Amino acid sequence: MSRVNRYAKIILQLSSDGGGMIAHRFDIDAELRRSDVNYLLVDSRPPDFVRVGEAVDYQITAKSKSGGIDFSLEDAPDGMELSEQGRLTWTPGVDSPSPATVITSVSDGSGQQVFHMFEIAVAGVNNDRAKHLKLPKPSNALPVLPSVRMADGRGADHVAFPGPIGRIVAGGSGRFLFCHLESVGRVAVVDLFQRKIVHYLPAPGNARVVAGATRALVFDSAVGVVMRYRLDTFECDAVGELPYEGNLDYAAMGAGSEGPVMLRTSKESSFSFHLMDIDSLKLISNVWPSLSHPRGILSAKHVIRASTVGNVFSINEGATFVLRGSMMNKLGGIHGSYVGGGLLSSDGSYSVVGDKLYDARLSLVGEPSKYYINAVPSITGPYFLAFMPEQKEAGSEKLSATVRLFGEEKPVAKIADFAEQSNVFYKRFEERMPMFFAPEANVIAIRSSKEDRIDLRSFDVENALASSDVDYFFVDSLAVTVAQCGEQYRYQLSVKSRQKGFRFRLERGPRGMQITEDGTLTWNVPGIPGEHHLVVVAVVRGDSREAHHTFRITTHR
Repeated sequence: MSRVNRYAKIILQLSSDGGGMIAHRFDIDAELRRSDVNYLLVDSRPPDFVRVGEAVDYQITAKSKSGGIDFSLEDAPDGMELSEQGRLTWTPGVDSPSPATVITSVSDGSGQQVFHMFEIAVAGVNNDRAKHLKLPKPSNALPVLPSVRMADGRGADHVAFPGPIGRIVAGGSGRFLFCHLESVGRVAVVDLFQRKIVHYLPAPGNARVVAGATRALVFDSAVGVVMRYRLDTFECDAVGELPYEGNLDYAAMGAGSEGPVMLRTSKESSFSFHLMDIDSLKLISNVWPSLSHPRGILSAKHVIRASTVGNVFSINEGATFVLRGSMMNKLGGIHGSYVGGGLLSSDGSYSVVGDKLYDARLSLVGEPSKYYINAVPSITGPYFLAFMPEQKEAGSEKLSATVRLFGEEKPVAKIADFAEQSNVFYKRFEERMPMFFAPEANVIAIRSSKEDRIDLRSFDVENALASSDVDYFFVDSLAVTVAQCGEQYRYQLSVKSRQKGFRFRLERGPRGMQITEDGTLTWNVPGIPGEHHLVVVAVVRGDSREAHHTFRITTHR
């Protein structure tokens, strides 16, 4: 047995007779400099204990073959600071968390990045976790996400994480990915527009995370609370007790919606499903018509999918439900001709099951197709990736994909060589989705086989459409689904079409809603919160072809 002492620059080895130690001179710093290894490492030891009122002063030291070392504080308790030279300072107070988790990033001139992560136990703090959450003053206004400049095709080609990635959910209408790092106790929020981690949310390993258009929820069963976070500031603005009994097995919410959240809970040997309101953080009562409330013996793996706009929910090995007004309507299940649990288009108007495509009424669309078998629907828009295996060479397989529109036979574009993502076939119905297609961000995000990074592949949908010979015609804007009471609701529809010239017709909507010639919906919202209104807009092209845009609006106080 031997051990290296890097400070004394020796290697200590137990003698063969076990009667003593043999010391060998070894200067690891000199050996690193002489080597051809492009190394980047942190070799300082962080503090692990401090008392309230005592100062933490820790100099992070790192070694790099390339030089040009930069330090960044990724996640830390309030008041902690990190200088450009890597000096970490902090004085904890009685309301500081304990242990306090610190995540720093160290990069060098060659583009390498490593994470330096540690915890500091703090003596003398108030350990009531709910009191650690700083709640802003309540506001009736929904968060408004700030605009940012989108990274171009030369942006980052991957995002690295300080630990293995567990579950991933989309939010912010396709702008964010929320990546649960179970071993770290954090959710890393990736901004796909900026192609980087922009925030960390606290979330222990057993937590569940869902996200919508402007808010995210973290269900913490260890503490027994659900925490709501704004996506404009990432501040926690509400905390409530878990509104259910038993275990939370699965949860889903439309990535571009303001709720509700569908939950599957279990207790002993049975399970049931619920809907939860994200404003009150309470379960919604009386939403299941007679005989349609899904419950049963705890056996099936009921992963829940939600359409991006949050109007359709699909339960694997279960059924598909459409939210109409304040009621859930069951459309199909494993006992009918339609098998529930399909992959949903962003607006819920299409569902893919096996090699078949169904419309919003669960009627079969066209003939079965091989392109649906391994489909990955886009977060926004009517697109999906269709994966087909190609033999690259003997003993090796790669994947190619075509970008397609639901209901269209011709492909929009072809993308070749997804070499590491062969597991996409087997994980589409699992929670740990391996791939996310985000047209708004011009990117395909792929869970790497290394499990601690997401690879980013640029793809410009607009250019692909313009270069294709597909006669496309669809509404590509994501509907505004919440209306503020006492204010004017306004939503500008965006239409993509090979042929120009079309008109808009409002077929259904609340009293007083109007639509202009350019497709702008307006409505003076009455002062009654919690009302639900179905909106149907028809877009008619010059050749009489029609596209329908259907969504639900909920009035908000």
